Amino acid sequence: MKPEPKKLKELYDKAINYKVKVEVIHKASPQQSPNKKRFQRLILKDEEGYTMKATLFEKDIERYEEALKRNGEYEISNAAITPTPAQHASHPSEYQMTINSRARISPLITDFSVLEPQYRSIAAIPRAMSEGDDLIDVLGVLLYVDDMKTINQANVREIHITDPSYDRSLMVSVWNELARNDSELIKTWSPSNVVIGFTALRSTTIKGFSMASTMSSEIIKHPQGTKAETLPYSNKSLSYRATQNQTLLNDRRSKLLEIHAPSTANNITSVKEINARKSSTAWQDERFWLEVTMPTATAKNMYVYLGCSKCGRRSNEPENAVYKCLKCSAIDATSIPRITFKVDVTDGTAETELTFFSKEVEMLTGITCAEIWLLKQNEDPEPMEQKIRQLRERKV
Repeated sequence: MKPEPKKLKELYDKAINYKVKVEVIHKASPQQSPNKKRFQRLILKDEEGYTMKATLFEKDIERYEEALKRNGEYEISNAAITPTPAQHASHPSEYQMTINSRARISPLITDFSVLEPQYRSIAAIPRAMSEGDDLIDVLGVLLYVDDMKTINQANVREIHITDPSYDRSLMVSVWNELARNDSELIKTWSPSNVVIGFTALRSTTIKGFSMASTMSSEIIKHPQGTKAETLPYSNKSLSYRATQNQTLLNDRRSKLLEIHAPSTANNITSVKEINARKSSTAWQDERFWLEVTMPTATAKNMYVYLGCSKCGRRSNEPENAVYKCLKCSAIDATSIPRITFKVDVTDGTAETELTFFSKEVEMLTGITCAEIWLLKQNEDPEPMEQKIRQLRERKV
């Protein structure tokens, strides 16, 4: 009996004798479970836009390495369909696919160049995103690799690249396996003008214009392929231009080192200089020391609320309640007092508005966020007003 054509939404537990046309929109790197079993995650999408998670295990990872590529379109028949475990399901009655030796996979495309990374210059990324490209492939000269950090039990590392289309560095945040293994190796390459490629990046605005890895992302040393060689800022031309512009690259590396490993000297910058700077010339994480007064500060400038202990997002939970934060996904977040304090400051050269957050407010006032929250709950503004009056009378 011939397999019957189906849509993803029509597949159910233990479905047999079916075939479905899909695109692989995500393909993660192989991982190892706590019980040492290797697995690889994929996400499939059909022509109606429905998606389904798929998994390869052990030897099937290598078996289908070339047969299933991100952005590839395939007809899959007779892969195992089972209910998605509740802890991984995004909605009830969700099903998942396990691709094993009984599955049959046939490619639906003949132009295999679409499976190569579609590298773009850094300056072209915003336009590509505005035209609907959710995932971006980019290549550039490696400038700087930061040390690995842990955020909410996940590993993250910041990597900076550049190309001739961009006058600063592009920051790429890579997570988990990419942060632990791949980027630990390339950390040793950063002074040598190595050209590297990143695939399947998403945009993020946490630190201005920057990119972050997804489950499908890869880091590729010396990117090859049709797109990599025909791009105006390709692997070959980048290597050549890097050699010709060594002074420029060294200056950009020095700037990044200055930002990430600042000197202990606190050189004061005027507010006028800060106001004169444009966002197009600012660097991510760049820091300045100001010496200012707050002549118009009042307690009304202070917003006190309950928020996530991990990321600070506003919480609807009662104080000290433990919950799962929907923004940062921390499952052990605590609802605690948080503060933002917006105030106009001046140093005599100009004025600007600064925003202070919880830790900085505690340093300015000498009062903890919990104490400020209690004063608000008791509707007793005088102790806080007294601290604000003291702030208005001195430089900070």
